[in-house]
Order: sequence, then structure tokens, then C-alpha cells
Amino acid sequence: MVHLAKSRLDNGHFSTEEVRRREKPSLSTSRPIAFAPNHYTEPPNLAAGFSSLDISCEGPIRANLIADNITKDGFRIAIETWGRSTLYAADSTFIERKATAKECIFGQFDTQDASHSPAKSATAPRAATTRKLAVQTEPVPRKYAKPFDFPQAFKQPVEVVCWLNRLDMGSGRDHDYKIRAFADEVDEGGFTAHLNTSDNGELHGAAMCWIAFPKRKPHVDSGRFSTNDVRKRTDPRPKTTAKVKFKQRFEVVPTVLAALSMLDAAGNADLRVRVSVSDVTREGFRWTLETWGDSTLYAAGASWIALAKTCLESDICYQLNIPDTTASSGSGDIYFQLSAPTSYQWVALGQGSGMVGSNIFVMYTSADGTNVTVSPRLGTGFQQPLRDTAAQITLLEGSGVSNGVMTANVRCSNCESWSGGSMDFTGTRSNWIHAYKQGSALTSDDLAENIQQHDQSAPFNWDLSQARGGADVNPFVGSAGNTAGPTTKTAASALPSSSPLRMRTAHAICASLAFVALFPMGAILIRVSSFKNLVWIHVATQTLALLIFIVAVGLGLHMATADHQLGQAHPIIGLVLFVSLLLQPVLGIGRVAIIMGMINGGLGLQLAYAGSGAKIAYGVVAGIVGVVYLAAIVFGEVRRNKHAIGNGQDEKGRDGLDREGSGSSGERAAEGISPA
Repeated sequence: MVHLAKSRLDNGHFSTEEVRRREKPSLSTSRPIAFAPNHYTEPPNLAAGFSSLDISCEGPIRANLIADNITKDGFRIAIETWGRSTLYAADSTFIERKATAKECIFGQFDTQDASHSPAKSATAPRAATTRKLAVQTEPVPRKYAKPFDFPQAFKQPVEVVCWLNRLDMGSGRDHDYKIRAFADEVDEGGFTAHLNTSDNGELHGAAMCWIAFPKRKPHVDSGRFSTNDVRKRTDPRPKTTAKVKFKQRFEVVPTVLAALSMLDAAGNADLRVRVSVSDVTREGFRWTLETWGDSTLYAAGASWIALAKTCLESDICYQLNIPDTTASSGSGDIYFQLSAPTSYQWVALGQGSGMVGSNIFVMYTSADGTNVTVSPRLGTGFQQPLRDTAAQITLLEGSGVSNGVMTANVRCSNCESWSGGSMDFTGTRSNWIHAYKQGSALTSDDLAENIQQHDQSAPFNWDLSQARGGADVNPFVGSAGNTAGPTTKTAASALPSSSPLRMRTAHAICASLAFVALFPMGAILIRVSSFKNLVWIHVATQTLALLIFIVAVGLGLHMATADHQLGQAHPIIGLVLFVSLLLQPVLGIGRVAIIMGMINGGLGLQLAYAGSGAKIAYGVVAGIVGVVYLAAIVFGEVRRNKHAIGNGQDEKGRDGLDREGSGSSGERAAEGISPA
């Protein structure tokens, strides 16, 4: 049976129930999986392990997980059984890596190799080893071992993750399902792999995959867990769960891949076992090992590997790699990756704490729609970021558009400094920004393409110590440390989850409502109208406008502080207006405040890189209101001069309110509790 699947990158899962129902067991269940186009230039290596098994006890316990027909474009994954065995269902986890990657090595250990073949390297014949191959003397061997030497010794301590991917065990009341896969004697040069059974277990054969990588590899962690961490074997339970704490604190929530490495279940019922992971955070996750039906699970265990990448939105992700040579010298090449759906018009990553003075890289689709364009730009305060011709960047292998996702793998050779800023790659903490614009694709090869104002932007911090390691010329192609799996929307030291776009929109609405509607309306009414309680309506209107403007000021301060824009003209004028507003009853400068407020709204649109449509609309409305307001001032002055004497107390009171800078403070309060 075959089921076509969408392309995926770096890791994934396969379940027989994606192809068929449990009630229809088959000797072989498979499907092809396609890699993203251009992701690999040669067939990658894969490792896969069982994450769930549901096998009948009416025959031997047999299951085989296969990944074959591997090309640079995809592979076939299959779960099979044979003979009298009945495989109802099974799940698996797999991970890919570039064939030439030196810091992450995959391998396979099968009991058939240990029983009948001399020890040898996973990738090449090995002349000699200091590890001794286990000697089997029993009719049915209970322990299998094989030493492995790495093709090239690591320069630091090594982690080895082991996943079961083939089982051939006896069943029945006299034979429990018992197997354990693990590695010991691990050092920089190699390790010894083991597949063991015990007590009344009957192991006819088994296999496991192994994944070896440096313990301090950036964005990667691993370990093992078992029911024995929580309870005794003599206390079997249908479900056992506990939490694991990562050895490192990830900058973002990682993807955790887990597969079975140990089984101990009663042989008088079907083998039913499942491992799952949930509640993943930057600090750790919760694991669950369970069985169901009439099966008895004495114990079980699994090995896990956690892979992280920085996703500041649920579907916009960034990765960073600082080679050791650059990290030690402070200059040289760095590598970063941008990834986002084509539903975004453009996505940008920048070095710096705010847009002003930042080193920005904008990604959008190329003219033919099959590749991406990465435009290096310099951030300024009053216009869209302009192309930086001094930037030395190269678009690397693996970049392109696939299944609706844009990916850019970039090498930057002079990102340690740029016009307006610099970054210390020898340090640990670094300031970055990101932004995006949703909409139809730009489809342009022009590095100076005009881009519309972003929908959202935010600063965040990257821990460079987590990005260091390796000297690969392209660390993002097929690296096991780079996952494209689902990632929770979070980022270290990023802004709160409330959308900056909504915040900016609310700020604009509140400020415009105050200065283009309420403040002018109150001032116009007091000059051109004459009816009972006019003064109090004027005061109420101006007070409401003041309260709305206070909200706008609060939102503006938050955004200006986060984007480091407090030194720009728009926030400075806004704060001056706010202080003057509070002192309006004393200063009596309402006319100037209203006009300056309208002008400052235009400066705000410019600072936010608003589109021309928004600027034109605001300019037209503010212009009309401004003209009407100025006409009302002229009308009021003419009428005040004409009726300055002898029109009664009410008229004199209203005229007094219209005279800014004179009269009592109460009269001036009526003129405008308006911004200054």
C-alpha cells in the first residue's frame, strides 16, 4: 500500500494508519516521501525508529522499519512483518541529515551483523579496534554487541541516541517481550552498540539505528527516559508519564523526537506500546509511555533528541550558525536561514535593536517564482530600508520555493560591521529584529525592489553561544541540528505576544480621533455655535479627547521604546504635545496644539512606513479638518470683535473662552483641555 505525502524537511513521522486502518493488517505498509526540491544535492542519510507498536501475540513479534530507495529527491518508508505474524499498526519517527555532514553521524546495528560479521565501521572497513566483540555461546543469543568507530574522531564529548527499528521475538506465556537497545564505551572515537534481552525473553533478532553528535552541538539536546524513572517493574500501569528537563535552556521551543529503545511486556497478550511527547517548552517536556487493552507493560523506555530553530511566528522561522573560526576571531563568515510561506509578500531579518541603523536582509520570491531574492538593506528612520551595495552575501544551496514555502540559506561575509552598526560574534548576547508583510508575492529579482510597510516587526535576542560550531560551508542543508518541524510561536526575549500591528493601529486610531476629530470639533463648536450648555459640551468633548490621547501616548511610548525610536521626531513632538495638553488651562495654546497634532500624525505615518494610500487618505481628511478649523478661528475672531460689547453675559462668557492666552484659567480650560 502506498500513500503520497507532502514534502518535509529534516524530520518526520510515519504511521501505518495513514495508509490503512488497524483492522486491515498487511505484511507491508509503505509510502514515498519527497524531499523539498533543491534541499539535497545527493542522497541524505536517514535514521528511523519505532514510536508505537500493535502486534498480535498469536504469532512471533516481528516488525521491520525500512527507509530505502533514497535519492536526493525523496525516499520510501515502510513498516513490514513476515511469516505468521500479524502487525495491526505501528508508528515511526525519522530524521535526515546531509550525507557529508561531519558533526552528526548516523548508523545501523543489526544482530545479524554482530552474529556473523566481524566488527566494522559504519561507513568504512575498520582495520582494528580496542573493543571486544561479545562472544555468543547460547543457542538463542541473549546479548549482542558491536563496536563502531567514527569515520573521523570528534573533538569533544559525544552523545549517542539509539532507536529500535527491527524486532523478531518469541511470544507466549513463557516468553515476555524483552529487549533493550543502548550504547556504552562512548568516547570521541567511537562506542559499542548493544541489543540485549533478559530473563524469559526470546530474542531471535533485532536492529537499531544510532545518531551520534557533539554534546555541545548548538540547538540540540538528547537523552533517555523509562517507566523505571517513575515506578517499579512490579507495579505495571497502563500509562506512565513524567517530565524531562533539558540540559540546556533553548532560546525557542524545540521539536522533540522520541522512539522506543526498551521493552518489557507480558508475552501472553498482544504487544501494545506507545511513546509520546507533549507540553514541550524551552525548559523541557512531558513524556508518556502507555499500553492498552489486555496488554501488561512492565517497563518501557525511549531515547529522544530535541532540535530547535527560532520561529518568531508559527510559520516564520530563522536559523543562525556562527562557525568556530568566526566566533574566535570576531570576523568572518556567518550563516543564517529565513523560512516563511509564500503568503507573505516579504520577510526580513536584521541585525540591531531597532530599524534605525540596522543591517536588514529582506527575502521575497524571485521573478520566476521558483527561487527567492535576498536584498541586503540599511534601516533608516523616515523611509523604507534602502539597498546596501556594500553587503557581501551569497545565496546558498537549498534556497528556493517549495510547497508554498520560501527558504533562503545565506552566507554573510561582512556582517560583523556595517554602515550604522556592528555585532560582536565573540560574545553571547546579540540584538536582532524581524519583520514581515503579508500579501501577494513580489516575484522580483530586483535587489532594490520597492517594498510596502511591514505588518509587524519586533526585536529579539539570539544567544550566539547556542549558534556556534562547525565549519560547514552550508550548515542548513540536511543538518540534523536544523529542524523544520512544528514549532510553538515563541522566542527568547521577544516582545509580548500582543501584535505590534494591532498596537500600532490602535495608536493611530486613538491619536487621529483626538487630533483630527474631537479636539477640532470641540474648538469649532465653541466658535461657531450658540446654545445652552455649549461650554460644558465643549469641556466634555475636550476631556474625552484628552483621555483618548493619553491611551495613544501610552501605546506610542511602548512601541517607541521597543523599537528604540524615542529619538525620532514623531515621538518627541507627541510627548511635547502631551505635556502641553496637561498645561493647556495655564498656557492657552490650543490652536497651535491642534495644528501640530495633525502634522505629527503625518510624521507618524512616515515613521511607520505607511503605504501611499494611507498617507493620502490621512492628508486629505486632516487637510479638510484643518481648513475648517482655521475658518472657524477666523469666523470666531470676526464675530468676537463685532459683538465684543453689549451682547449679554452668556455671549461675553463664550467670547472670553475663545480668547487664548487671556481671561481666567477656567475660561481657558473651556477653550481647550487639548493637546499642547
